Amino acid sequence: MRTLTFLAATAMLLACSKQEPAAPAPMKKVEAAATGLPAAAPPRAAPAAAAPGSAGQANPHAGMAVGGGGMANPHAGVGAGMAGGRPPSVPDDAVHGGMGGMGGGMPSMPGHAMVRGPVESDGAEVPLRKQGLGSAEELGRALARIPDEADRKAFEDGFRATFSTDKSKRDIGRAKAAIEPLVAKHPGLAEGYRALAYVALSDRFDMAAAEGLYLKAVEVRPDYGEAHYALASLYAATDRAKGAEHLKKALDLKVPDDQGLKGVYGL
Repeated sequence: MRTLTFLAATAMLLACSKQEPAAPAPMKKVEAAATGLPAAAPPRAAPAAAAPGSAGQANPHAGMAVGGGGMANPHAGVGAGMAGGRPPSVPDDAVHGGMGGMGGGMPSMPGHAMVRGPVESDGAEVPLRKQGLGSAEELGRALARIPDEADRKAFEDGFRATFSTDKSKRDIGRAKAAIEPLVAKHPGLAEGYRALAYVALSDRFDMAAAEGLYLKAVEVRPDYGEAHYALASLYAATDRAKGAEHLKKALDLKVPDDQGLKGVYGL
C-alpha cells in the first residue's frame, strides 16, 4: 500500500515539472497612427490668448498711424501733404495748430491755404496773402459788391481777422461779430458765408454748420470758386463723390490747388 502511494506521488511531481512557465505578456509598442513613428507626448494646454498687438498674435491695426491718445488713425495714408499732421478741417492757426498726431494726407482746413513756404502778403497791418485762398484778391471782389463804406470797412476787418497770414492777429470772435450782421443785411454776400464757415470750424469745430454755410455761399454765387474748393476739402473725409464734383468746379474757376486736393482725389 505504501508502495502505491509513493508511485502516485512521484507521477504527479513528474507531470508538474513538464508544464512550461507562462510567457510574459509582450510589451505593447505605441505608435502614431499612419506614421510608424512613436506617438508624440500629449499636447500641452494652449496658452491664454495674447492681447491685441502683443507678441504672437496678429494686430489688426499694425501699420496704421497712431493719433492722439494712442488711437489708430483710419485716415492715415490718404492723399498727401497734410501740414502739421492735423485731421481734416482742424484749422492751421494758433488755437488749433497743436492738435494732431495723425498720419498725412488730409487737408488742414477747408478753404484755407496750407502755407508750405514764404507767402507774399499785402503788407497790411493785419496781412493777407496777395492771391489764393483767403487772400486780398478774394477780399477785393467782396468789397466791390458792398455799397456802404462803413459795411465795407467792417467786412474787411472781419475777413482779415479770419484769414490773416499772421496767426497772432486772427480773432474769430471779432470776425463773427463783424460779419454776421453784414450777411443779414447783404444776403448775397457769398464771401461772408465762407468766412463764417471758417469761424464755425475754428470756434466749435462744427463741420455741419460749416457745410451749410459753404453751401449757402455757392447757392448765392455759383461761380464762387473758393467756396467750391472749401467744400471739396470738407468732403475729403466724408463724401468723395461730392468733393470731387466741387473740386472740379473750383479748378475750372482757376482756384489754385493750395491744399493739394488733386492728389487726394486722384485728379
